[in-house]
Amino acid sequence: MVPVFACTTEKLQGQTCHDVIAVTPLNPRRAIPFHTFYVALSRAVCLTGLALTEKITRQYIEYSTLAGAIVAEMQRLIDLVKLPPAISMNDRIAFRQWKATQHV
Repeated sequence: MVPVFACTTEKLQGQTCHDVIAVTPLNPRRAIPFHTFYVALSRAVCLTGLALTEKITRQYIEYSTLAGAIVAEMQRLIDLVKLPPAISMNDRIAFRQWKATQHV
C-alpha cells in the first residue's frame, strides 16, 4: 500500500508535485475544462511523474475547445522540453516518440 493525497485543482494551484495522477473522465461529454486539466497536468515536476487514468482522445479534445492563447502556450511549453545531455538511447527514442504525439 502506498499513501496518497487527493485534492481539487484549485488547491493545487501554485504547488509542485513529484507524482500526479490526473483523473480523466471516460465520457467526453463530462470532460473537465481544459484550464482545470492544465493545472492538474502542470503540477508534475517531470513527465515520468505524470499518469492519466484514461487516454486523451481526439473526441475528448474536440468536445472541449481551447482558447487560442492556451493552444499557443501549450505549444510553447512543448517546444521548451529538452533532453539532458547524458541520457540513454532508449530514453531518447521514447522522448522522440512522445514528442511526435504532442500536437496541439
